[in-house]
Amino acid sequence: MSTDTPFSSKDFATLVKDLLEFAGSGSGGRTALTDVTEGSVVRTLLEAFARELAVCYEQLDIVYRYGYLDTAEASALDNVVALLGMTRRRAGHVEGSVLFSRNIPTPDDINIPAGTLVAGRDVQLFETARSVTLPSGGTDVIVDIRSVEPGGDNVPAGGLSVMPRPILGIEGVTNPGELVLRQREETDSELRERARHILEHNNLGTVPALAQAVRSTGLHEVQILDAMPDRPGEVEVILGDPDISLEHESLAREAVLAVRPAGIRVTVKAATRIWVELKATLELDQNYPEHEKQAIAGDIEQKLAAYFDDLGIGERVRWTKVRNLLTSHLAVTEVHALQDAPFMTTWVDPGQGEDGGPHDRSPDYRLRNGDLRLGVDERAGVDRQRWPIQLALEPPAVDLWVDVAITIAAGQTRPADDAVRNALKLFLDDLANGVDSGERDSVTHGEFAAFLRQQNIVGGHEGEAVTVRLTHDRDGREVELSGPDDSDPLGKRERPTLRHLLMGEAGTGEESGGG
Repeated sequence: MSTDTPFSSKDFATLVKDLLEFAGSGSGGRTALTDVTEGSVVRTLLEAFARELAVCYEQLDIVYRYGYLDTAEASALDNVVALLGMTRRRAGHVEGSVLFSRNIPTPDDINIPAGTLVAGRDVQLFETARSVTLPSGGTDVIVDIRSVEPGGDNVPAGGLSVMPRPILGIEGVTNPGELVLRQREETDSELRERARHILEHNNLGTVPALAQAVRSTGLHEVQILDAMPDRPGEVEVILGDPDISLEHESLAREAVLAVRPAGIRVTVKAATRIWVELKATLELDQNYPEHEKQAIAGDIEQKLAAYFDDLGIGERVRWTKVRNLLTSHLAVTEVHALQDAPFMTTWVDPGQGEDGGPHDRSPDYRLRNGDLRLGVDERAGVDRQRWPIQLALEPPAVDLWVDVAITIAAGQTRPADDAVRNALKLFLDDLANGVDSGERDSVTHGEFAAFLRQQNIVGGHEGEAVTVRLTHDRDGREVELSGPDDSDPLGKRERPTLRHLLMGEAGTGEESGGG
């Protein structure tokens, strides 16, 4: 509303001038009074009347201005804000400054109005004492702050971290220094700025009001479900913070009930935690020392944990994002499944009335593209205590050591060791190429035996035998192939390499050969 007066206000000089002109005009058939010299009866009477009228004009102007927020002062301003249920804050409030920030420079100005609420865990509620603007190109701005209620304990640096009503573009808030009890009364300008936003802050019964009530208790994440066709007249308030105690949940419930709309049933509950177990094999560009592998894995684990910490209530877990994080280190060239296990497994803690430990609910959440789709009241996270992030870091090729023992039938010609090694090398190279191309994922005893017969190393005579022992460098697994039906699965990038060759004649107990 405009504060300009809706009437024509005249000062003393203007009133005297107009009255003297009117008296000397003789309008209306009256006798013209033209003696306007200083000290004359006519001028003295008109000036006395003009003075009183000018005083009335000034008094009316003051009364008019005292009725508006922008122009009222002192006690008059107290009376105006009293219509909004506000009172001037007297001395004895906890005060200090708070820092609003963002990670990258803002492209436009961001206005932070007076009365912006700031909260923290186990501390009283605060609000900004004046409006401030984060200018374009800036990343942070500091503004004065004071407690909503008088008194209270000092708040240490970093004690404030939540905006009950977030401001678009502002990503973080904290108090860089200690907030202390000050003996200063709220000024007129501070009271005006606070009053300008009181109607918005007191707009009860709305979704923003419910969210603000929750954040005023120090919680960060809240989701309001108010459009449920199957449950008309009900609203659900979902608390998304990962470490909510029963006491804090009760505190949030009380705050919500204080601002809930009439006739609406409001329920408050913590979001259901969906725990994601991560497993992957990371192919490196070369074989690094163990301490460097640990550093690479630690860096990736931190990035994955930060991603899940930033997920909101009901937000989908994107496999493409997880994959990008798994390959975010320059040393990682490719990602593979860890021992054929799924990359992401979802675990849900049992609810009331359920027995046993956490349940594997992966089929309920996993989509065809690998994403995990959550419900509107669920929040994904990682619990590195119960389900550590398992990352196996491997070089481009993983050794698969092959030991071959050949028994030649009595009376048969024994082949030269070098000829046998060269033949086996050809077989193992062909096997490695099949693994690389994806055409081979296992090897059998029969394949070894058939190849050695083809090379005329063994001929199928009585007493001849071929035994193959495979040692996997990836997991230390040892497998012996000695019967026609024996086989061993091969993992990706496993490179079969002949390690030992032993040959002997049946019945003599003699063996020869070497690595």
